[in-house]
Amino acid sequence: MERLAQTEPRPRRHPASRHWRRWLLGGAVLVGVGSSLWFWSRAPVENHAEATLRQIATTTGLVLNGRLANLPSSKMAPIHRGDDQDNQAQLQLKATRQDLEQRLIRTPTPAGHRALGRFYLAEGKPLAAFAHLQLAVQAFPWDAGLQSDFGLALLEAARTSPEAATEALEAFDEALRLQPDLLEAHYNRARALEILGRPTEALAAWRAYAARDAQSAWGAAARDRAAFLERYGNAPAHP
Repeated sequence: MERLAQTEPRPRRHPASRHWRRWLLGGAVLVGVGSSLWFWSRAPVENHAEATLRQIATTTGLVLNGRLANLPSSKMAPIHRGDDQDNQAQLQLKATRQDLEQRLIRTPTPAGHRALGRFYLAEGKPLAAFAHLQLAVQAFPWDAGLQSDFGLALLEAARTSPEAATEALEAFDEALRLQPDLLEAHYNRARALEILGRPTEALAAWRAYAARDAQSAWGAAARDRAAFLERYGNAPAHP
């Protein structure tokens, strides 16, 4: 009996179960491939847009008093604008932004809203940037760089709507809660405090930023703002 028990063949699985397992495996592979194709079909457009933004930020500079996230090599825009190089950069920004708009009309995605919002900011159009970045933040609330860009749109809008500066500060605080070392959010937060008429806090924020980013043009600007507040702490801020 023991010998028979050892040699007794194991029960065979029903053929249908093998087909079912193969169907599941094949479906998972198709889903994975489909997801990858969906991602890569959209990534080149946004990657090209970001590359354009980076190239302009590192050569001509962007017409912004604040900092867009994820442009570590960016520089401040020149004081005098309107020459051929600046005009070419603005045309390049506009052309890329229009491509993004057309793509977003056909296939709206949070990542597309984010890219388009950043281009509107780079062109100096904060209200349009706010509309797109708000949609992106709703989809990716955990993204510190996106929170900082959203706050920057609010801060730029504060030129005509001062109450937006309070919401901007909240966005920068959230960005720094998510990523405490995010330089762009530190810089933009110092601007928000100054615009809100909180010179003591702004002075501390500018000093802290200058210590974190001592070698860049942004660090030099932070030192200038700190020196200004040390001397004229109660003077009105300039957004």
